[in-house]
Amino acid sequence: MAELLQSMLSELQLEDTLLIITADNASNNETLASKLYFKLAEKSTSDSFYTSCSGRLRFLGIDSYIRCLAYVLDLILNLLLDPPGRLALAVDSTNGNVTIDNLHVPSAPEVLTPPDIKASIIARLTSTDPIKVIALYSAAIHPWFGIFSESMLSSQHPASWDAASVDFVLLCFGIVLLTSAPEEVQGGYNLQAEHRSMYLLSKSWISLLEGAGLNSVKFVKARLLINLFEVAHGFAVEAYFSIANVVRAADALSVFQQQPMPQSMAETDMEEYMLMWCGIAILDRFIAIENGQWPPVTRGRQIPPNVQNCNRFAVLKHPSAALPRAFEASLLLDNMHTYLHQPTPHMAFNFEEVTAIVRTVTSFETFMKQSLPENEELFSTSLALSSTALLLAYENGTKPIGPDKTFTCASAATTLLNAKVDDISDMVSVLDRYDLATKALPLPPFVTFVVYRAAAITTGRLHSGSEAEANLQRLRILRRALRSIAPRWLAGERYMKLLDEDTSPRILKALSNNPSTVSLQ
Repeated sequence: MAELLQSMLSELQLEDTLLIITADNASNNETLASKLYFKLAEKSTSDSFYTSCSGRLRFLGIDSYIRCLAYVLDLILNLLLDPPGRLALAVDSTNGNVTIDNLHVPSAPEVLTPPDIKASIIARLTSTDPIKVIALYSAAIHPWFGIFSESMLSSQHPASWDAASVDFVLLCFGIVLLTSAPEEVQGGYNLQAEHRSMYLLSKSWISLLEGAGLNSVKFVKARLLINLFEVAHGFAVEAYFSIANVVRAADALSVFQQQPMPQSMAETDMEEYMLMWCGIAILDRFIAIENGQWPPVTRGRQIPPNVQNCNRFAVLKHPSAALPRAFEASLLLDNMHTYLHQPTPHMAFNFEEVTAIVRTVTSFETFMKQSLPENEELFSTSLALSSTALLLAYENGTKPIGPDKTFTCASAATTLLNAKVDDISDMVSVLDRYDLATKALPLPPFVTFVVYRAAAITTGRLHSGSEAEANLQRLRILRRALRSIAPRWLAGERYMKLLDEDTSPRILKALSNNPSTVSLQ
């Protein structure tokens, strides 16, 4: 065996060599094996030693020590993939002969190019086609997150994946991913293994395409939909990271333009650009609200950037579309968030400003309810965002405010808070009529958070003993709504777990019993 290893060391003068060892026993050869290891490592730096991504080093019938060396070496060599081909060095343990065979294997960079990434995405979309995916988007996503213009939806789309660009294929993949449903597991819900794999692959493809220098409105929208998937399913940390990257990718569309955006884009493209930025701002502001007091990435910026001397929505063909209204609702939500969480030594909490914003949000919400068809309030992103803003304001109003920590409006805020929680409870009480596990209703994931906030507020008031029976009934409805949402958006499952952690056993027991016989007193 020592002679075999020694012959391998001498043969390593060859370039681009892959070792396939078939030795039956490699014991008592640690020294030579170590030399082999260091020689291979040296070879990897000097001659771009290459191993394939699948089965990089195949060791058959050898002991654990060599296996361990092979594994460590494999990790090192994996960082040094580059050459166009390789040779195979086969060692026969019976006679010590060394044979060299040419292997014609595609080099690693070839499988990382946009065409190969496109082929990889298409391989996971074989059960559908572009036209079906756009129809799926129109039914399940567009009513509450319409980042495509009506002209784009009605235009001619590629009939096959082969005729589509890689950014469009990734965009369609994001649509399929966002409309996929979780699976029930042991009484709860989780992502199906296939969908989790799809999600992780999408993140890899984004990084690879980004590294290849690709950027377009479609590419940014694909990233935005995958970011929305993270929000909808409760991937809070991932979503927090992703939104900043989405904003930077969108910025790059104008930062590296030679002309201002309106002059360099066709009218249809400009509409898509505007809608893209509306979607980014909505999601960015929502993620900031969901994660605490830190401001959104886009706060204090013109949305969209570099659009000079024009009405932001004048270019839109359908100004009454849902997304621009949701954009305005998100702006009101961000204003509320600013005044509640960003007072500074030079700008104390401004009660009058918050009151003015509350009036504006209330007027906006009244207008939206009047303009929506009956029983459609549940499916409105605008109402979900405006309700969140009012919940934040009313909850804050029940607490001591200002430098002297006085209860300026606690009584009035409590009354308004109760009315708002009742309003949310009434809106979501119909959720158990729908089977969200089998039918992809156009339910905005933003509804999940407002239900959770209402439930968390109600749980806190139950702990304090405030209006026990009324709050217990509200909490039942809100928790039932979160359970109904979980088969569609996993954030409902996450929020239920957070509520359970903050709910005393006494209240949990009361919630599980017959409403007509339970008292918390």
